[in-house]
Amino acid sequence: MIDDVLFILNLILLTTNLTIAVLLFFMIKNLMKKRINEKIRQYDDFNAIAKKNGIVFFGDSLTEFYYVHEFFHDRHVYNRGIASDTTSGVLNRLRSNVISLAPRKVFLQIGTNDFHKRRAVEYIFSKIKRIIEVLKEHLPETKIYLISLYPVNPKIKVFGKIVTYPRKNKNIDRVNLLLEKYAEESNITYIDINSKLKNDKGLLKPEYTLDGLHLTHDGYQLVTDILKIYIDD
Repeated sequence: MIDDVLFILNLILLTTNLTIAVLLFFMIKNLMKKRINEKIRQYDDFNAIAKKNGIVFFGDSLTEFYYVHEFFHDRHVYNRGIASDTTSGVLNRLRSNVISLAPRKVFLQIGTNDFHKRRAVEYIFSKIKRIIEVLKEHLPETKIYLISLYPVNPKIKVFGKIVTYPRKNKNIDRVNLLLEKYAEESNITYIDINSKLKNDKGLLKPEYTLDGLHLTHDGYQLVTDILKIYIDD
């Protein structure tokens, strides 16, 4: 009798925890969606009063968290990155967030969150190609710089696997190889930052990341040192 009661109590507790977990998941997902929509609207409003012929950095959190206004404080730069964005999201906001600025240069880096959504390498590559095609169609005089996807390091502390999952460096490298070849064939500039961020085991160097995915200040300093030549050319 007591065992039956304990079993029922444990089952109730398990069901309650699962319900809470599911509710939290959908609540966080909904908040993220709202944040993305708010950020898009914010960029649209900023673009309405922004100066044209500048430099735009475009992508996901790896771009949004890159303080380009500080690193390139004496240049005419705009950050149009949105955390958790994907290739599809970038395509949807491309015209309002980037093309409307009529920039002279665009630095694009996108794709890592597509892995989180279990997208295949070929899918990610095709979407990035489409983004570039749209940019070239509407901004034929704009220089496009395609930045490699960054490596990850699932071995960073206890949460590295959680943050980076299910991204794998071998798949990231496959995307980068496709992008490099495409850039060469399409007369756009491909910038390999991936290899500069890796250690001898092919992982994102610990000194350049806190969670295995996003960069530290030192990581962004390295990125800046690489990009300066392209900013000023």
